Amino acid sequence: MRKIKNIVLGNHNNYPVTLDIFFKEDGVQKPVVIYAHGFNGFKDWGNFDLIAEEFAKRGFVFVKFNFSHNGTTPDQPEVFADLEAFGNNNYSRELKDLTDVIDWTCSKGNPYRQAMDSSRVLFNRA
Repeated sequence: MRKIKNIVLGNHNNYPVTLDIFFKEDGVQKPVVIYAHGFNGFKDWGNFDLIAEEFAKRGFVFVKFNFSHNGTTPDQPEVFADLEAFGNNNYSRELKDLTDVIDWTCSKGNPYRQAMDSSRVLFNRA
């Protein structure tokens, strides 16, 4: 199983979106699950890696990410370290972040695109 952690995407006002991808490398394109953590959450919280691994075992590409203003940083993806960013978070920013993750997932610039069936992208918000 392939696990790529802490890929940094473009950002909003110098606040990047950081994501992880989990998938089986078998040469077959798979449906994609994009998993968005809930309010006050982050992509590495609790059992999220175990969930990602289980989806990957069952034939999905699993993408989980940190919203740009969730209070974590690329250098500290598991620590609530940026209170200023968190204080400026809102749904509009989170929707823009989600759009950025979807766009990256389906883009030709995604280096893992060969594993993904971008015509089958599923969304879940915890």
